[in-house]
Amino acid sequence: MTNRFSPQSYYYNSKTAVLPTASNSTPELIKQGKGLLKQIFQSGKYYTKAGIVFSSQIRDGQVQLDLFDTTDRSRSDDLMLAMDKINARMGSHAVRYAAIGLSGHQSWKGSCNHRSPAYTTEWNQLLNVH
Repeated sequence: MTNRFSPQSYYYNSKTAVLPTASNSTPELIKQGKGLLKQIFQSGKYYTKAGIVFSSQIRDGQVQLDLFDTTDRSRSDDLMLAMDKINARMGSHAVRYAAIGLSGHQSWKGSCNHRSPAYTTEWNQLLNVH
């Protein structure tokens, strides 16, 4: 979406995709997301917010496969496991998908100015009384 406080140039759109087979494969989800984004993106607009929502989630191992699905799921799982192991050993983002960018640092940063502390869910954010 663009700036909602600029009514003359406000633009908002969304798309939905239903995967034929439930997936937790990052490359597959990136491909779906990029395809949907191409359908709604308008060049020249100054976007302020974007997001992805995953719904109809199911437990791993309870996937109803599609008879015509040609994706090698075990190979995809092996790839993601290998990436996780490398990143655990070499540091976060040592290996990453090109879709998130190739620069060593982000040229943008989300605004968290009004984020509430997570006292009830993060031990590191508990208040300290001295």
